[in-house]
Amino acid sequence: HQQRIAHFDLQAANILIDHDDNAKLGGFSSARFISSSETITLREELSANPGGTVPYMAPEVLNGRIGDRIKPFKNDVFCFGLLLWDCLLYTSD
Repeated sequence: HQQRIAHFDLQAANILIDHDDNAKLGGFSSARFISSSETITLREELSANPGGTVPYMAPEVLNGRIGDRIKPFKNDVFCFGLLLWDCLLYTSD
């Protein structure tokens, strides 16, 4: 976020692990550079790229109406919380 890039699709499938067990973030197809404004209209978001993964979308994005203003960085924080939740509850068969 220091580079003013909002990811919009944080999920376990977009976390890559290298050979030294370092986590790297991938899947930037839905990412956007956020210029000077802290908010964007949902119309801009949907027309630019309707990407993202529904179970990881913040409620204001998922339930928003065209023209609503959202805070993209808060959306990423919400998605990160869901990602942590998934990591805590993950069980292998």
